Amino acid sequence: MKFAIGFKGVHYMNGEFNWKIDFEEQIQNFFEKIVNPLKQKGHTVDIFLSTYESPKSKRLYELYNPVDVSFLEFFPKEERYDAQYRHHINLYNNIIQYQIKNSVNYDFVITTRFDIEMNVLINDMNLDFSMFNIMFKQDYGDADDCMWFFPGEDLSVVINSLERMKRDRHQLHKIERYYPKEIHYLVSLQEYIARPFMNLKRSIRDFIWSY
Repeated sequence: MKFAIGFKGVHYMNGEFNWKIDFEEQIQNFFEKIVNPLKQKGHTVDIFLSTYESPKSKRLYELYNPVDVSFLEFFPKEERYDAQYRHHINLYNNIIQYQIKNSVNYDFVITTRFDIEMNVLINDMNLDFSMFNIMFKQDYGDADDCMWFFPGEDLSVVINSLERMKRDRHQLHKIERYYPKEIHYLVSLQEYIARPFMNLKRSIRDFIWSY
């Protein structure tokens, strides 16, 4: 299978806007838990990035070796979910355009953040490669939005769902209301609490804008 793995949002910030994040702290974990296990199974992995310029932009490119990277303009006062939608939609459109230009088709797409540290191997995650996969769902119905997994053939479906969510000013957690197909949740909330698949590795004191 051919995998497209997309990272979106802030990759480095050293205290600006009361935010600290450094992708280098998680990149080894990402390759150990996600990329290497996939390649060991004989899969192909290409990396896509949608982020902002930073003092570590060159280092970012060197370490991830992406097939496509875009640096969006940074707006300090941008609403949290506007930033999220910008990156998600940009990332998925870039994957589609890369497929067209290079005559390739990705079987499966994974999107995540730069500040996630995985606790399990991707091969142990109960993924259904025919469905949209999300880690878990909250008791009140909202879906986790830190890491999504879905078939490459559904890229346009995901983009359309996100555009409608953005129009209605809904959070990404509401994806289940807009995605037209069934969603496969990897574990229950109780199972996730007992054995979290991932941790967020960031320091933030005053959350005024989003990744």
